[in-house]
Amino acid sequence: MDVHRLAFSLDHRIGHVLRREDGGMLTLQETLPVFEHPEDADRYALDHALHLTPAAASPVQLDVLALWLSRDRVDISHDVLLHAWELFAAVARSLKSRDSRVVAEFEGPGCLYDKLFWTSVTPGGALSVAERAKLRWVLAEGLRSFRGALSWQTARDTTN
Repeated sequence: MDVHRLAFSLDHRIGHVLRREDGGMLTLQETLPVFEHPEDADRYALDHALHLTPAAASPVQLDVLALWLSRDRVDISHDVLLHAWELFAAVARSLKSRDSRVVAEFEGPGCLYDKLFWTSVTPGGALSVAERAKLRWVLAEGLRSFRGALSWQTARDTTN
């Protein structure tokens, strides 16, 4: 199976998870194995006969997203929203214990994704007050689910 290492920053800490080629996340007993060092994630992939493809260039800025979710008047870039949305959608698809409402918001028909990220295909204009509230709820639930699924691995865990 092909995987690539995906870095993220959360709670002022950098972590590395493995994302499958099919868009899902590599899971271990309904958790996401997280590695503090990229070398540990790479070693884990190699030890488990996973084909490692080049990693994404920069970390997903979840600290920035968390700040934006906690305050009303904080600017956030389109890229931060896009990368967080895609990460949370992959997590939602990968965990059996996922909340089906959250999965539907990330991938269902009429989800905010098209309006936010495909404006050339689906001209959306500005978000309504209700859409902004829904966006915050979806991303807050995605962040909560992501945090709850993290399983930080130590260097010795990488060979198990």
